[in-house]
Amino acid sequence: MQGKMQKPECQSMQCEQSESAITGERKAKAKQASQFSRRDFFKVGAAGVATSAALGTSGLLAACSPKPNSDAAGATQGTSQAAAANNGKSDVFSFMNPPAPIADSEVLENISADFVIVGGGIGGLVAALSAVDENASVIVLEKAKVSRTGGSDIAAIGSSLQQELGIKLDPVAMMQRYIKHTDAYVNTALLSNWAKNSGKIVDRLLEITTPVGVGATIRLWPYPTKDWNPEDHMIEMWPTAHSFAHFNEFEDNMEVVVEPLTEYLVSKGVKFYYETPGVQLVQDDNKAVIAVIAKKSDGSYIKASATKGILLSTGDMANNPEMMKAYYSQDMIDLSATTNAYSNYMKAENRPDPDNPLNTGDGHKMALWVGGQMEENPNSAMTVGMASMPAPFLQVNGNGERFYNEDIHCVDEFFRQPGKTSYVIYDSKWQEDYDKAVCWEMWGAAPADGEKYSATADTIEELAEKIGIPAKNLKATVERRNELAAAGADIDFGLEPHRITSITKAPFFATEFSAYFSSTLSGVRVNGNSQVLDKDCLPIKGLYAAGNVVGERFNKAYSTFFPGLTNGFAVSTGWQAAKHALGTV
Repeated sequence: MQGKMQKPECQSMQCEQSESAITGERKAKAKQASQFSRRDFFKVGAAGVATSAALGTSGLLAACSPKPNSDAAGATQGTSQAAAANNGKSDVFSFMNPPAPIADSEVLENISADFVIVGGGIGGLVAALSAVDENASVIVLEKAKVSRTGGSDIAAIGSSLQQELGIKLDPVAMMQRYIKHTDAYVNTALLSNWAKNSGKIVDRLLEITTPVGVGATIRLWPYPTKDWNPEDHMIEMWPTAHSFAHFNEFEDNMEVVVEPLTEYLVSKGVKFYYETPGVQLVQDDNKAVIAVIAKKSDGSYIKASATKGILLSTGDMANNPEMMKAYYSQDMIDLSATTNAYSNYMKAENRPDPDNPLNTGDGHKMALWVGGQMEENPNSAMTVGMASMPAPFLQVNGNGERFYNEDIHCVDEFFRQPGKTSYVIYDSKWQEDYDKAVCWEMWGAAPADGEKYSATADTIEELAEKIGIPAKNLKATVERRNELAAAGADIDFGLEPHRITSITKAPFFATEFSAYFSSTLSGVRVNGNSQVLDKDCLPIKGLYAAGNVVGERFNKAYSTFFPGLTNGFAVSTGWQAAKHALGTV
């Protein structure tokens, strides 16, 4: 089949780590851990990396109020919502206030197209593809030096590759599972569009990438046994992740899609303006969005007018301290204090200047300024917990106590623990235990490196002393773990029986489980056609949003239920926005 590539021996979802936001001693350790890329994980030993994320309380229904008679509705609406989302924090946030309109006299260049896209990541690029397939003219305004790269996989169901491999995922059943998985928080119309369109979007991308030697494989496939059912396991992951790479290689980076896709779009007449971020939307007398003003690298303004619609696909807000303060907890703010990890997917020469970062909520702000509304709590995020030895090995907190089911890897669990971290405890038979307990995993291989990552000792008491936790507590915790392993049942926290490893053979090891921030996942409210909604939950004419500008996709946390779903939603929201703007849906 076109686009099929050889399946790698190992598979990983580990995001390459940026400079960690963790302060003090943990920052040095996190920086050291960041030297391992996804590819490195496939070159070395056994164990892996896990993902999870975020905090918040649930709530689906919009607080849609009668429209006030005010030209500053966007600013008023945004400020009140920030206060609500902030749970009592100050409601004075400068980003909520619309800036003074940029006068036409300040604009040095005027351009126009049927469809204007603000943000050239995978969501914006697929929106451009969707538009050129309808013979529309397209302009892409991008803040970075090149089309940006983020993440590694695209979640889809019903692709030709899945069909060829015998992967049968019923769209209705998948939607039902995800609705339950998010406690019915997800915008079901967006989920439906993803379920219906994602497979053909991936197929369309393969038509472009295959001629340049880039194909795809499916993570989490084949199943380890014929009767394997993800629903039977604590970590319920389905084979949705389409991982693109050059044939017979494993790059694990969307760059291999973004580069040929950009070249294809250029060949179809799409005009790209790099280092030209959108800064302000323009509305007509009827409040329809008709143009966007962008700022070029020389400081001059350019006005891009659209006859059919404007799409905001500018990424997340993790690099905007004020927006983080408005919507996220202090723990998340601390974790996100440095560059968004997704920037590390880009080649070093293409990464943004630290003084002018990407992912600063540009699209969110522009939507708010014209009357759009942010989703209410939960404000979710993608965070990553990282250690050289993850589940199924014992994890303890700063008091030496076990505190949760090790299959979860939920970062917010660590925020509730002494020291806001944990330690993975294992013994010298870890390789044997890993082979028995894991059997098949999403996570790829990682080293058990005693010098760089682990404290080692011949006794549990000595091990506890080296990592600075109470020896009495750790000894009791290890003894209890060994009892559960011998019984073959984790009656304390419910770890699956085949994963309950014992700790009996010296020397013993301990590795700190650190965390870093990848991206925010909260955004503005949209309808099923990716149209941005005002405070009355009515679409703002001419304005669309895609990717991480869009809210109500993940409830309290990103998870690997459908691996690759961040990019999956990005491509489906962009695809749908273009089709609707051009009147083809």
